[in-house]
Amino acid sequence: MIDVFESSVRINPESVFFTFIDEENVETAFTYRFTRLVAAALARRLQYLGVRAGEVVAVDLPNSPEFVFFALACAYGGFTLMPLNHQASSSEKLSRIMEAQRGGLRVACQIDTERARQLVGRARQAFADECDVIASIVGNLRRERAIMGARQDLVHDTVHFAERAAHLFSGNTREGIIVTAGVKSRAKLVMLSWVKLAAASRALSRALENDMAAWQDRATQGSLTAIGGGAQLWQLCTPMYNIDGFQTLVRAVYSMCPLRIYAHFDPEQILYDVHTSGATHICVYDQMLQDLLTVEEWRLELDSSVKSRLSAYRCVLLANRTVNPHTLERSCEVNARIFVSYGMAETAGSIACACATSDFRGALRLLDGYDVRIIDEQPTGFGSLAVRGHGVFNGYIGANTAFTADRYFITGDIAAFSEGCIYVKNRSMSIFMNGGASIYPAEIAEVLLHVPGVTAAHVFAVEAQGADYVPVAVVECPDNSCSLDFIRNTMSPWLSPQSIPQEMLIVHNMPRKSDGRIDRQAAEAAFNSRLQVCEIHMHHVRIEMTQPISRHRFREAVIIEVVDSCGRRGLGECPSLAVEWVGRKSLAEDTKAIRDVLAPCLLENTFSHPREAYAAMAALPGARNAPMALNALENAMWDLYGHVTKQPLWQLINKEYARIWESFGTLAQLSSFPRVAEVQGSQVMVSAGAVIETAPTPVVMQNATQAVRAGYKRLKIKISPNGGLASVHAVRRAFPDMLITLDANRSFRNDQVKELHQLDSLNIGWIEEPFDVSGASTKLRRDHLANLAFMQSKLDTPLCVDEAYSDAKQANRILQFPDIRCIAIKVAKFGGITPALAFIAHAKSKGCVVWMGGMHDTGIMRRVSAAFETLPDMVIPGDIGSTSRYLTCDITTPPYAATRGLVLLNGDGFEYGLGCTLNRSVLSQVEVNSIVLRL
Repeated sequence: MIDVFESSVRINPESVFFTFIDEENVETAFTYRFTRLVAAALARRLQYLGVRAGEVVAVDLPNSPEFVFFALACAYGGFTLMPLNHQASSSEKLSRIMEAQRGGLRVACQIDTERARQLVGRARQAFADECDVIASIVGNLRRERAIMGARQDLVHDTVHFAERAAHLFSGNTREGIIVTAGVKSRAKLVMLSWVKLAAASRALSRALENDMAAWQDRATQGSLTAIGGGAQLWQLCTPMYNIDGFQTLVRAVYSMCPLRIYAHFDPEQILYDVHTSGATHICVYDQMLQDLLTVEEWRLELDSSVKSRLSAYRCVLLANRTVNPHTLERSCEVNARIFVSYGMAETAGSIACACATSDFRGALRLLDGYDVRIIDEQPTGFGSLAVRGHGVFNGYIGANTAFTADRYFITGDIAAFSEGCIYVKNRSMSIFMNGGASIYPAEIAEVLLHVPGVTAAHVFAVEAQGADYVPVAVVECPDNSCSLDFIRNTMSPWLSPQSIPQEMLIVHNMPRKSDGRIDRQAAEAAFNSRLQVCEIHMHHVRIEMTQPISRHRFREAVIIEVVDSCGRRGLGECPSLAVEWVGRKSLAEDTKAIRDVLAPCLLENTFSHPREAYAAMAALPGARNAPMALNALENAMWDLYGHVTKQPLWQLINKEYARIWESFGTLAQLSSFPRVAEVQGSQVMVSAGAVIETAPTPVVMQNATQAVRAGYKRLKIKISPNGGLASVHAVRRAFPDMLITLDANRSFRNDQVKELHQLDSLNIGWIEEPFDVSGASTKLRRDHLANLAFMQSKLDTPLCVDEAYSDAKQANRILQFPDIRCIAIKVAKFGGITPALAFIAHAKSKGCVVWMGGMHDTGIMRRVSAAFETLPDMVIPGDIGSTSRYLTCDITTPPYAATRGLVLLNGDGFEYGLGCTLNRSVLSQVEVNSIVLRL
């Protein structure tokens, strides 16, 4: 390859070889001469550092000028280039390097981003002097006696080094590049010589030219849009550590055409460049093409008179092994010229391609220099595809390779061959038997892609009862337009009953690799951790309280148990009151909502995450008006998810919380928040606050003293007009450093604010909603939030919102009042964990103080609230004390308790989910009735 590159340097030294577009869309152009000087200087420097010909240089870089420089440097120096997946984990990268070493290769040098910048020096600086650049790279490699001057000698020596390397270059004898093939758990290293890379590149270039010529012939007949002429300009946006991206670089060298390299894939920028830079060719994966189509479809919707920018490309090369018919259909609608190709790392790229017009049926014409054979051909003509040709590798490094006796490489794909064309289905390893019939997941996936609304599908086999396997699927449907019944009914005319997937997981976004292809392992992992509820148990319980509250002697609630097909259970609680109160629905109304509206949604669908279950239920008519009912089922799904994935709830909600902050683009800010929870493995300890009810001062003092001695870190004292203020003064005198907060339960009128002024000097944390506005004379004063914000200006002690919101919509109004800075969070009022996390993140981003309140819950809901205290910046002990303080019994095992002011979550034997089960003995004593819901 380097000999061709040197020819380009001699012919067009000052022409642009490639232009790099960085993350900020800033362009930097590099000429042939400059690129050669930097690459040759790097080769000299690597030799000085001890890298010998044939040894491996592992390059861990994103798409960048440094990648190009090091790729060419390896060719100049005779080194073997080993690009590593820049987005892989450190352990995966180390594994690839160790595999190469086990295969007998010496990895002499590893180049990451920091090391590359040190070696490349000033090469990326615009208008940098070439002498300075070379000097910064080669360092001490200077002659003892200068001839043309020390700086000019460096340039002369580097040019001489490059010319000599090009003269001695032999692509046949030197192995040029090691690329990774396969999925990460079964990844193998493929060695390719420069000759194989060149042969594969030239074969594809010729085929594309022929196909474009055929397109042009059809265009003259009026059936297709004509293709423009002129020089080629490739856009490189696929990762160069993949064979498809690297071959784009090789094509640019061998076709002597310029190149535009992108640091990241920005569909709008790429399409904009088609107009501004005259780009003619691009290589993409299916997901990339879908993104380009989406951007262009939006643009055409806004102005139907404009011409599609995708139609300006002479060639959009689609590098997927299988073709998505929806993508091709969308491409035809915008007159894009799509060229479908088939290939892999083992064949140095594509071995077949075709122009995908509206009548495309999957036939890919075999490129010159390749021959194929179908092994174990079935009556349908399909069998295992084997290939031989000038781009096919010689075998994996350190691993067995499937070759026939006459050196045909067995690809592992299912295909047919007819009249010079191959028809590829998918991986042969996915063939399995079901009821004596051969099942091809690729066929099922192909049918799924024709279902309206489905944009991607991965089909695989799982073991059924007995020795048989059955097909299952993960299906991408971004717009929620597909139900399981709709998909099955659409598939049934085209597939046998054995081929229709027994179970399907519908997801909004299919797990994908960095190059846009489906991540099969991640998709299968998502399927295995799916949430598929088979039964929902509703337990109506009535538990006696230790002392009546507002004349109520019993606490009623509905306990939810969701059960999946494996018998795993998740618990949730609906803590509604028996009668309607402050805008909340009664327990009977919420029970009806669960039974008739929400539960069927869970039974009829499969989910990959609790947030999807929440979204599906919340989208139902009226669901958001019953937040307590929604909370019960959503919490149960989180608990079940913990048991499915074998993680405690507090870990799961911390991950979801981080995901929310990441979606804000402020994940770095989250990491700066303090954490006070004590973590040990799956167990965690959080602090609880103690609630002290209104009583004579001696009784309040006695209760406060007991709470402090028990280890509680916050005291919440109930107060009312003309009652309790003396107790607050007494407690503050006794415990000057204790965090004290007050709860007035809306017992004060606005004109009684002077009484509350007496508290300003006591360093009270906050007062929960002290003012009652029900008898106020103006509309403004009757708005609890507006009144609270107004009264805050008259008090130094912070006022806290509690009763003023009863659902997520009302809670979001709080953030419209900048003077309100403190909010009590009660998860059930938001409708579940998912919306509560989103609100907390939003409130925290605005600088609000949030803490966890309580609602006389059972141990189920109490554990949910306690798990929230493990979040970053949740530093205030909440109302999460022992249930024994207000209930005569707890229905959970182990019983929920705060010992010395601390709550232990997920103790020994209860490591997953909420960290508890139902105490069936206690449940039988407090249960009023129960029902079981099934599909």
